[in-house]
Amino acid sequence: LNCIDDFFANIRLTTFWSILFIQEFGCQTEFEVLQTSNAHAYIFPGISGQSRSNAIIVNDLLAPYVAYHDYCSVGGIVALKLGTILLVLLTAHVPHRSHLVLSLDQALEDIDNMFNRVNTYASRVLHIDNQHVHLMFGADFNCCRSDNHMNQRRTDIVRWLASWRLAHLSAMNP
Repeated sequence: LNCIDDFFANIRLTTFWSILFIQEFGCQTEFEVLQTSNAHAYIFPGISGQSRSNAIIVNDLLAPYVAYHDYCSVGGIVALKLGTILLVLLTAHVPHRSHLVLSLDQALEDIDNMFNRVNTYASRVLHIDNQHVHLMFGADFNCCRSDNHMNQRRTDIVRWLASWRLAHLSAMNP
């Protein structure tokens, strides 16, 4: 926790930030929320004990607006209720070939299920309809090589993004 506090103390001095998506953050095996001197860190478990976790860091100014959090095999969600809008922050680290435990199809299905759960929560508990649920997605899709397997992977991911009407990603390996 001290190294996380030090990290945030240093970036606070140089720039203003609201939300950070962190990839390959430690090797968590369980979901955890850490409160630091000026942030809440939602740390999501990796695919296995050997794989890296990812996290969404929310500045303390926005932390009171967190209305929901959830996670799946490859990532997690933190949702901020901002009036009549639900801003869903989703981070994922999609497995590559060395993680044979989980396929791309299974990873995307797990993310679909998680996003469906937040939509249901928004509708039933927060009374926000799907038109007012907005998604910001920070992900590592592990598709940077240019062989046929990676080309197909990029095609599959673009098709999946279109199914959610996503037009923009906050991060994606080229």
